[in-house]
This record gives sequence, structure tokens and C-alpha cells, in this order.
Amino acid sequence: MQTGTKEDILEFLRTKNIQKYENQFNWNYILWMMKDKPFWEKVLKILKDRYIFYAGVWSYAFYHNYNGDVLKEYLMNVKPS
Repeated sequence: MQTGTKEDILEFLRTKNIQKYENQFNWNYILWMMKDKPFWEKVLKILKDRYIFYAGVWSYAFYHNYNGDVLKEYLMNVKPS
């Protein structure tokens, strides 16, 4: 998916097998959209509901100065380089 409205993207994330890169899914196409906090929160909820962790999405917790479990989850799941 390379085009679509935010609602299209959210529906795609809700319904498609993004872990197997169905339809050539690539996070790089939408990560910039995580700067929109309400959209980021919706994406985050979808991923949490589906038990999918993607560090790029969680890392926006720093951008949004977000406190709580999201930062803890990020730090617990990201391996130091």
C-alpha cells in the first residue's frame, strides 16, 4: 500500500497480514505520518491489539513526549546496537 487516506491505511493495518509483507507493505511509506499524534495513537492501538511490535512506530513515543507503557515497551523490545 503506497497511497490512500489515513482511514484506508488504518483499515489496511487492521485487516491485512502486515507481518508477512502482504501486498509489498513497507513501513517506510507511512512512518512520517506518525508525527500526527492522533493518527499515531490509532496505529499504535491497532498494532497492540494485533500483538505486533514495530520499533519505528513505538519510537514516536519520544517524538510525542508520551509517558507510560509505550516507552517501557519500546525500551524492553529494542536491542542495543
